Amino acid sequence: MSYLKSSLVLIINLLSLFVFFDYSLAIHEKAGTMGANFLKIGMSAKATSMANSFTAIYGDINTLNYNPAGLSQIKNKQVYTMYNMWFQDIKHGYLALAIPLSFRDVMGLSFNYLKIDEIRKTNDTYPSGDLSLGTFNASDLAITLSNAFDINEHLSLGINLKVIKEKLANYKTSNLLSGDLGALIKLPFQDLTMGFCILNMGQKIKFEQEKDSLPLTYKIGISSKLFKKNLLVALEINKPTDNELNYRLGTEYTIAKTLALRAGYLSGPEEVRNNITYGLGLKLFKVALDYAFTPFDDLGDTHKISLTTSF
Repeated sequence: MSYLKSSLVLIINLLSLFVFFDYSLAIHEKAGTMGANFLKIGMSAKATSMANSFTAIYGDINTLNYNPAGLSQIKNKQVYTMYNMWFQDIKHGYLALAIPLSFRDVMGLSFNYLKIDEIRKTNDTYPSGDLSLGTFNASDLAITLSNAFDINEHLSLGINLKVIKEKLANYKTSNLLSGDLGALIKLPFQDLTMGFCILNMGQKIKFEQEKDSLPLTYKIGISSKLFKKNLLVALEINKPTDNELNYRLGTEYTIAKTLALRAGYLSGPEEVRNNITYGLGLKLFKVALDYAFTPFDDLGDTHKISLTTSF
């Protein structure tokens, strides 16, 4: 079967799968009912500033938790670290490593950690909590092993295997296994790329006798590099199983291969209203510094800072 026919078959199958889940799992009334919601938080300052429209991007360690197939085409070892100054004093950090094993095979390893200190306890008298009742802590951890490989010059596949652990006060979950699957198709014109991904497949997470499903999400995206590859435009559609279908648009304009100006727009739940994202990046030699700003209205503004080193 020719490359074109193979690509069309894959696109049709994945689109059919996506449409099927769009209709059969249109259960936005379940918003807020999933477990391990920290997995929804963007782990890349670069991607966040582009509205997390990263399903069809490749050759970048920032793609690791958006579409594992995007690790393909990484030529050098990369180390990535991110700190997220999130609202309500939530501490969120991320560390990742990508290692090319061969021309067509790249491995990745990442650690995603979130912690909330001094959460006020509640009772019937103080439903919003009170210091007199005491406080407790909560934390989440996900360790991810990734692999991306090129089937040929046009098609790349990727997989993430995750171990997830959560703690709430004195309660802990057992180690939970989860996974992501992704694919990228590089079309032979206009640097056009199509991406497909299914995130957070796996077991239900259990606290005591309560079980919650993981935030399963289906994604399809397209990206292109324009104006002598200085302008990157990425568009994608997301279908989380606990919310409505949403659309994301991300842009990045690079000046002199050093300064990157980024902006994005996402449609999403009205209660969030963080539709516009902004950010910038600075690259000097083999070090890249990225920053993202996202407003969350009454919840406050969030700032992400990341550092990527190649060697």
